[in-house]
Amino acid sequence: MLSVDKQMLFLLSKAEQLQSQDLIRIYEKRGYSAPYIRNGLSRLKKEQYVDTLSRSTYSITESGRMYIRSINRKPELYSTTWDGTWHLVLISFPESQRKRRDQLRADLLQTGLGLLYSGVYVSP
Repeated sequence: MLSVDKQMLFLLSKAEQLQSQDLIRIYEKRGYSAPYIRNGLSRLKKEQYVDTLSRSTYSITESGRMYIRSINRKPELYSTTWDGTWHLVLISFPESQRKRRDQLRADLLQTGLGLLYSGVYVSP
């Protein structure tokens, strides 16, 4: 299941632009509050995945499109033949960089790597 932020980004990738009220209307029916949706849009804007054309009107940026493509590409990898190579990622961040560390962890999991051990990710 995709996070609400990723779902909103996907919706924006299919529409030229969307009003925040449209997204709020959609997600209120799914049990999310208006402030939660606005905060999600703010996060997407801060990460430069979306841009505001005018007040309360959002559109996806090229960076956002690339991110959605990377998510949509993952199922294609399941049908490819494995070449026998394992990919291993070792990470270590100091506690002072918790936010960067957590973002990298989320990105590694999203791209298909699995957590083997604390700070060790692996994928065939």
